[in-house]
Amino acid sequence: MNRARKATRRPGKAATPVVKVAPVAERAPAGLKLEFSCTLRDSLDMQFQLLAVDFGDSDVIVDGSAVERIDTAGLQMLLSFAKYQATRGKPVLWAAASPELLRSSQQLGLAGMLGLEESRGGSEP
Repeated sequence: MNRARKATRRPGKAATPVVKVAPVAERAPAGLKLEFSCTLRDSLDMQFQLLAVDFGDSDVIVDGSAVERIDTAGLQMLLSFAKYQATRGKPVLWAAASPELLRSSQQLGLAGMLGLEESRGGSEP
């Protein structure tokens, strides 16, 4: 007997992480857009997202404007990513950073190491 397999989805499973890469033909810098949640719970998806993009010789540009929740684990993952890119001679450049990303990184003293500036993203309280 030949049975057809039904495609099933696990309930509650998050969609594939959004990874945005600029076309090589345009010679534009590659880009990576972070998800709205960068927490310990999202760490596996976040790790996949950060490792899935091959920046090659392009600038490493990250868009953190959608980040609404980030914890220490998420910041550690970003710091590890930034350090790895620095060993390749490519500093992480930020297209945008949400107020929550800025606040959390400043609170833990990681804003400088991540290359985030106080003036980017939003207003300070």
